[in-house]
Amino acid sequence: MSDGPYKSLPMKQSWRDVCERAHKEAFTEQERAQSMCVALHKDFLREVGKDYLMAIGNVLVDQQQGNLLSDLKNFEIDAIRYKFTQSPLRDALSEHIHAALYDGFSGERAIVEAVQRTAIDHGLSHIRQIEEHYKRDARDHNEQQKVISVRENLTRTLETDQVGKFGQEIVRLIRGEAVVSRLVKASGLDDGPELR
Repeated sequence: MSDGPYKSLPMKQSWRDVCERAHKEAFTEQERAQSMCVALHKDFLREVGKDYLMAIGNVLVDQQQGNLLSDLKNFEIDAIRYKFTQSPLRDALSEHIHAALYDGFSGERAIVEAVQRTAIDHGLSHIRQIEEHYKRDARDHNEQQKVISVRENLTRTLETDQVGKFGQEIVRLIRGEAVVSRLVKASGLDDGPELR
């Protein structure tokens, strides 16, 4: 495993950053969660798109304000879905929006719930991919233990409160509010990892 299989991970740089933080024990849970939120954020913006999120937001906020009949919201969401090119993440989000509406969520709360469900599914698929990559490179017992450690760190990160609020971040983005979409890396001695 030399300097860490996260360097050769066939994923976007943001997910390699997530993996590096899971690999190195010096990173805190908060730093790991921040990197996962940034990776999810970049994937949502690239694969789902801000235009799609704004369109869905407009429909569900109108529905929340009583401007759209409840029966029409699913039709409107499907119309928006087919207006955009297909993307697995966008399609998954659309399905989760329908499920959230079916479960009784409405308006912004439906968006938060759907984004959260989609983010969890998306995160779990990346965790599986990372684990498989590590398993291929594991040659001895210590490296096999590192596979388990990285998987557990990633799973714990996905379950953190910070990642759990990712749906709310997307709603803030839809509203036009500023959200953190860049990873803040330590650059000086004072910015280094916590001493434990």
